[in-house]
Amino acid sequence: MNVSSLRIRVEPAKATLEAGLPLVLEAEVFNGSRVVDEFAIDVVGIDSRFVKIDPGKVALFPSAVGNTLISIDVTSPYLMAAGPTIIGIRARSAIDPDASVVEEVPLDVLPVSQAILEIHPESIKRGNAGAFVVVARNIGNSPLEIVFRGSDPAGEISFTFDPETHVVPPGEEVWSIIDVRAPRPWLGSDVQRPITVTAVTPDPDAEPITATAVFVQRPRISGALVLIFVLLIAAALFLAAFLIANMITSNN
Repeated sequence: MNVSSLRIRVEPAKATLEAGLPLVLEAEVFNGSRVVDEFAIDVVGIDSRFVKIDPGKVALFPSAVGNTLISIDVTSPYLMAAGPTIIGIRARSAIDPDASVVEEVPLDVLPVSQAILEIHPESIKRGNAGAFVVVARNIGNSPLEIVFRGSDPAGEISFTFDPETHVVPPGEEVWSIIDVRAPRPWLGSDVQRPITVTAVTPDPDAEPITATAVFVQRPRISGALVLIFVLLIAAALFLAAFLIANMITSNN
């Protein structure tokens, strides 16, 4: 088969691809040979997991035209980098394996900024200070610049991040150590201090990326010790009163 007799045309000739939104292309195959042939359609330059072709094969009489629909759906943004790229829609002859034709389609892959934030462990119990680990995972398709910030409802905790800033490549994760400090109560029960860590990005319109944990502080003197101390004082007072009463009775 003469390769020049096989032609393919794709519409649209160029397109924009956004993760999570299927892109549909239509390929028109022309059999310019003198024999009946079947043509397998596939896409090169992109992971086949993202591609559906219906039908995947087109049988054509001589000088006939057949159409097929190609759907491209990148479900996870980080699996395809943002920016311009080129894919190829290919038709291959079943009669002559060496006969094939490729139509190039420029794609503009839109950037997607998405991240997941986690704090480990979810809770710690310490005195004046404690430490957590925050993990940031970039599930978008472009590098993500983040700065960690910490907050608590009472505004009594100081946060130190090591490191404080990261540039996270698509599909990868980074981590930082969080040192937290707050005034330790002298008496009473444990104090529950909820904390929130936010990954701040340069995009002012981006959704906040946050994670939460709990910093539990033990008092310097626990409630149990206070209770024991009170009971000892009460017992001492009772004993003293008992001895005084016995002395008065003996003198009488």
